[in-house]
Amino acid sequence: MCRRILTSQGGDGGGVGVVDRGAESNGTMVETTATGSRLTGSSGEGEGGDPTIYTVILHHGNKHLELSLNSTSTVSDIKKQAESWAGIPVSQQQWSRWPPGKRITDDLTLGELGSGATRLELEVTRFGEGVGGADHTLLNKPPQPASKKKARSEPDPDVEEVMEEVVVVSSEEDEFFDADDFLTSEDTPISTATAAMKAPLIPQDCIEPTEALMYFTEVFKKRYGPEALDCPIRNRKPLFIYIHHDASILANIFSSVLLCSESVVSYLTANYLTWAWDVTCSKHRDQLIGMVRASFGNTAATSVDDVKPDHLPLVLIVCKQKGGYNVYNILHGDTDLDTLMMTLIGGVDSHQAQLEIDAREEQERLARERMIEEQDRAFKESLEADRKKKEQQDLEEARQKGKEDTIQHMGQQVPPEPLASSSEKLSLLKIRFPDGTTLSRRFLATHTLEALVNLVGSKGYLISEYKLLSGYPRRDVSGLNYKMTLEEVGLFPQETVFVEER
Repeated sequence: MCRRILTSQGGDGGGVGVVDRGAESNGTMVETTATGSRLTGSSGEGEGGDPTIYTVILHHGNKHLELSLNSTSTVSDIKKQAESWAGIPVSQQQWSRWPPGKRITDDLTLGELGSGATRLELEVTRFGEGVGGADHTLLNKPPQPASKKKARSEPDPDVEEVMEEVVVVSSEEDEFFDADDFLTSEDTPISTATAAMKAPLIPQDCIEPTEALMYFTEVFKKRYGPEALDCPIRNRKPLFIYIHHDASILANIFSSVLLCSESVVSYLTANYLTWAWDVTCSKHRDQLIGMVRASFGNTAATSVDDVKPDHLPLVLIVCKQKGGYNVYNILHGDTDLDTLMMTLIGGVDSHQAQLEIDAREEQERLARERMIEEQDRAFKESLEADRKKKEQQDLEEARQKGKEDTIQHMGQQVPPEPLASSSEKLSLLKIRFPDGTTLSRRFLATHTLEALVNLVGSKGYLISEYKLLSGYPRRDVSGLNYKMTLEEVGLFPQETVFVEER
């Protein structure tokens, strides 16, 4: 059977025309209407919008439905059309063959798919029936584990792919036919919970624990209600581990009555981290035993392994213990609500007691670390001060050594003092130093100013730090040309020279 749906809106309340051509109806046309995505104008072009028309072909078993939609039609629109056509409630739909590269959500439009193609072929099945291809996307169900790809059956080549007549039906309200209206004699309406009961909490071919937990969470919510596992993650909380087995007669009662109890849900949400696993499959049971052994030791693993399926489900309360975690208590499926609540409260009390000890030890550890950090900082500051002091000392020593070398060299450059009886012209200079001492010295009138500078420098008064001033008129002679003679400078025949710090 093949159906084609074209959408059009001639005004307020436009509808969708569906033409149903049965394979054995000898061309008889059966008209059915269902409200769907809308377009403005008979051409399907919205006002000022993208005029692109998308052809979406839905496959369900041996039936096929062709939709003509505009770019603003959403995934939700397609799902609702599939609900009306295939009789599969939106919450139970399982989809495959969506274009890769985009996360498929209900509000995603065809224009946002970004695949560039205007023709899409999608396959929809009821959750639990299985999908032909392995690249399926669950829009209302948990992610399926990776499985071996199966070849999807191609659409019936005998289906006549021609544009059918468009039937436009006005409607006061947008509404979709109930799924039951489309059930054939071979179909039976089932609820979401009933479908979830048929699906395993963890599929047998699921290997990755993270993927298995995502699947478990979603299916468990479908079975027992959305409030069952909605516990936010918090640090520093005890751990509540739920171990499920579908074959146990206690599993359904324990899950629906105890785990979904308002008091239990509220207490778990506020005080526990929750983790769950399904051991219906023996492979998953072995996985669980391995994880428990790795996390909590052989004793806890043996305790879990020894529990028979009839005594499941099982609850493990894991609390903080010095140096790690410990299984505080184990509850079996025949536990009543009071016992469960008392155990949960006891687990929190035990966990909090250990946390208080840990908090004190943590404060003491932090105090020790702060003291060590302060000592390290003081030690580093002391080392830095010593380093800088040493550098300063080295610089001072180098400077002093350089100064001493300079003084020694300048002393070697001072000419011998001429005799008072010398027949040459003499210049008698009286030199006054900053410390109050004086020095009288004879020079030849032909000696240069450099000779005087070297003499003063040899006494430790370098010209870079001190200046030479003549007595009268008072002037700075250290700034003159050192090659000038004392007579030319005016320090002749006798003169007083003052050595002053610059």
